[in-house]
Amino acid sequence: MKIFGLESVPQRIEVYDNSHISGTNAIGVMVVAGTQGFTKAAYRKFTIQGSNATRKQDSFVPGDDYAMMREVLTRRFKGALKEDPERTSGRWPDLVLIDGGKGQLNAALDVFIELGIDDVVVAAVAKG
Repeated sequence: MKIFGLESVPQRIEVYDNSHISGTNAIGVMVVAGTQGFTKAAYRKFTIQGSNATRKQDSFVPGDDYAMMREVLTRRFKGALKEDPERTSGRWPDLVLIDGGKGQLNAALDVFIELGIDDVVVAAVAKG
């Protein structure tokens, strides 16, 4: 708790990662853990649409990990803001973990700033 600046044990942790095969078959995943362990029913898979976006400003180069992370988090949290703006459903995380380094973390933080979400702790976990 102290490492992440949390006042209490998180009730919901969401972990995000992206994957692609040389820029194709791109997906993002969300894994969820709660006080009782992993919550598999809450897991989500996001098919990355960026390189096939209908609006030019939403498009990006296939394999762009940062843009993929932005897309996944934007879709997840825009939906959450729309469906549960009062955050009463229990589906809002106390902690978001990003698989990646500084670049992925900055992409995630940009999304939270853009959406006006300033009360969710975000951290990145990188190899090494």
